[in-house]
Amino acid sequence: MSRISAPGLRRVVQMAIVALILPVAACSSAASQSSTSSGSTATTSGTWPASPGGTLPLKYSTLAQYQAAVAAAEAPVQWHGPTVPVKPPKNAYIAAIGCAANFSGCTLPLQAAAAAAKAAGVKFTYTNVTNPEDYDQAVQTAILNGATAIFYDGGKASLIPVALKEAQQKHIPVVSAFNDNPPTPGLSYEVDPDGTAEGQALADAIIANTNGKPDVLFMNDNEYGLPVLVLAAAMKQLQACTICHVTFASPINFTSAVVNTTLPTTTVSALRADPSINAVLIGYDPPTTYLIPAINSAGLKNKAPFYSQLGETLQYIATDNDFKNDTGASVTWAGYAAIDELFRALDHQPFVLENIPFQMFDTQNVPAGNAPFTGEGSSNYVEHYLSLWGVTN
Repeated sequence: MSRISAPGLRRVVQMAIVALILPVAACSSAASQSSTSSGSTATTSGTWPASPGGTLPLKYSTLAQYQAAVAAAEAPVQWHGPTVPVKPPKNAYIAAIGCAANFSGCTLPLQAAAAAAKAAGVKFTYTNVTNPEDYDQAVQTAILNGATAIFYDGGKASLIPVALKEAQQKHIPVVSAFNDNPPTPGLSYEVDPDGTAEGQALADAIIANTNGKPDVLFMNDNEYGLPVLVLAAAMKQLQACTICHVTFASPINFTSAVVNTTLPTTTVSALRADPSINAVLIGYDPPTTYLIPAINSAGLKNKAPFYSQLGETLQYIATDNDFKNDTGASVTWAGYAAIDELFRALDHQPFVLENIPFQMFDTQNVPAGNAPFTGEGSSNYVEHYLSLWGVTN
């Protein structure tokens, strides 16, 4: 496996990885943007507002400062969401289209959105779609079946061009979540956490855990915008470390279609070929359910632990099993946030900043029972949303 160390790596590896990241990250969410579209009219320029975070890269002068940054990111999340009430629309029908059902990150936000709509007395259906090429038809079918609003949780907006055009023509609002979609005609709004801050936090953890000598293998799936943004930010933060000796292994680029087929073998081969790798940064964590057993079977347990985001495979962190740190921006919170934005669109109200936070996890603070991270326990976001909607339990 080819490799390169600083400073030369900053040119070569950035070309190898950021070439994949640039098309998405160039349109990434920015906290400095304060204007949003209203009603069901799509914004076609600028960026969506994201949860506010620090400006990257952050350059710390001591290892202790990186450790302190990680500790700060581990604080329980709190509610800093919308304050303007909205009434759930009568006679609305919200249809949700999500990615493959075998990934919890694809199913949990749809189930949360279903619970939110049910609590508000609004008709709701959802469909998981395995092949991204079928997203467009799935959304078109939902519109044909009478949907008055769409929660699109499949991936890039570019995958549903015909459906977005149809939705725009029929004044049907479409809201996406956690995909870092840029403003696109027909896409009414995008709900995102601060993926840049998540990437920074993961890079800080890698630096702290390797005593400033990280040798990182990046694993990127370009199908989903938020993971790409997180990896881009982590790359910048690692490169900015002036007290570190940073090296990068040749990256692994994959798609969701190979996660449970060829990716485990590919990953094991990469780790065997380059024993100096001491950290693996993967764009989202569900694939680790297939990768970690393969790595352990190969006798490579904890040789190069994972770092990732979503907060859905925390059982590996709890047992110190090939996984060091995970950042969780709650996908179930995103489901409620998407419903909140659709209510506002249907009520002809302006969109609002949902401000979904994230939390860093290690062996000391994983949720009880190793359940996927929701953030509900410390933030009570469900109660806050129901209150905004005038719903009483």
